[in-house]
Amino acid sequence: MPKAYLRLRGRPLLVHAAERLVAATPAAGKTTLIVLSHPDDANHLAECMAELQRLQVSLRFAQGGDSRQASMQNGLDACPSDA
Repeated sequence: MPKAYLRLRGRPLLVHAAERLVAATPAAGKTTLIVLSHPDDANHLAECMAELQRLQVSLRFAQGGDSRQASMQNGLDACPSDA
């Protein structure tokens, strides 16, 4: 299982990280959170969806790449045009 989906205090690390990012964002109501994941992780990500949706931010999803650089580019490409 990928680290992002391991549980800490009963919740996936991905959710803990997303909560911290949203809390650190000054304009929480206008925040877009981009989640990158590998296609093989679809079931793990689906298990996190209810908790991610509770963050009350716009969610976008992008596929990770073959390298960290490619994943970062995919995430940047998924950013809203006004980011």
